[in-house]
Amino acid sequence: PKTLPSPLREEVGRLVVQLGDPDWKAREAASTRLAAIGEPALGALREALGSPDPEVAARTRELWERILSGEAP
Repeated sequence: PKTLPSPLREEVGRLVVQLGDPDWKAREAASTRLAAIGEPALGALREALGSPDPEVAARTRELWERILSGEAP
């Protein structure tokens, strides 16, 4: 995966945390943005694959597969 510039790395980190937000709209927004970031987000997504939060783990797995398969925008 590509190396992330610091501001993007920070954004990706926030977005991964947001995947577990209680608000559905916030989770969807995070998923959409991470998919748009694509391959550069894979490092952070890899770390979140083992999240104890089932919502974060499921969304991370879905994003991982979408990005690797080229389905993400």
